[in-house]
Amino acid sequence: MAAFRSVLVTACAVAALAAADVPTPARYRDGMLPKLPTEALGGGQVFVELAVSDSGAVDRVTPLRTTPPFTEPMIEAIRDWRFLPAEEVIDPDTGRQRVRSTVLVAGVFRAPVLVNAPVAGEPPTDVAAASDDTPFPLAPVAPPFPSRALAGGIVLVEVQVSAAGAVTDARLLRSAPPFDGPALDAARRWTFRPARLHGRPTATLAYILFGFREPVVESLPKPHERLSLGVTSRGAGDGAGNHEGRRRGAAADEVGNEGVPRASAGNPTVRPYNGPERVKRRGLGPLELQLRGRLLEGQPWRNNSVPRNSS
Repeated sequence: MAAFRSVLVTACAVAALAAADVPTPARYRDGMLPKLPTEALGGGQVFVELAVSDSGAVDRVTPLRTTPPFTEPMIEAIRDWRFLPAEEVIDPDTGRQRVRSTVLVAGVFRAPVLVNAPVAGEPPTDVAAASDDTPFPLAPVAPPFPSRALAGGIVLVEVQVSAAGAVTDARLLRSAPPFDGPALDAARRWTFRPARLHGRPTATLAYILFGFREPVVESLPKPHERLSLGVTSRGAGDGAGNHEGRRRGAAADEVGNEGVPRASAGNPTVRPYNGPERVKRRGLGPLELQLRGRLLEGQPWRNNSVPRNSS
């Protein structure tokens, strides 16, 4: 039993010495979050490497991956972040000392849509390579937009990246309900090229900003508005001089919008649309097309499919 205790004490001492030699990465202390640009048509990714001094201030900001217009607001915000500086045992006689280090900050900004689908906007562009002591995302994951959200928001997550590049823990630093859960779930699925310190893979910290922009949902035009909804003159198709457009326009005159036959003396069951213009809009049913057409003409909507009292 005495021999076993001696071995156990020795093992604990060795583990303590090993833990004392493990470098401590810089850790986020405070700082503002970037604003979500309202003029962006799509989403984007922005990866930035921060050089952090031994006092915890940001000395240099190096963009690694950019996507306009998200890059500039993100850099302007994080350049003023403050960190608890990294620590490392350089001399065993002096113990742990504060040292300069690098920190990865990644931003993933959703497009203003409810589902992940191709949208307008510029694609992300890699503009620089990360330093060896900075982890780099290999498989970033974008969270879904929660259906119960009423507006947009931005969430900051701190992730622990292992020496193998996996996320071993994710911690919420800046909250924006109801986006917190989707952001944490997505962060735990990221994988990285691990950081290397003194030539060896090492565990470190990284920071992920998840931006959720409020989806844009199209609404019906108001009666006094004449919106540009692809309205064409009867039989004109998609434009003058376009033979294919004129051909489709002529075909549409025979069957009406969405493949619904036009009313005639031999087919009185179909409600006629006698307006001077035809609204060509895919994905809308006959009633919606009639509603849009009458709104464009400034006429009130009346559903003739409902019988009216003869009295």
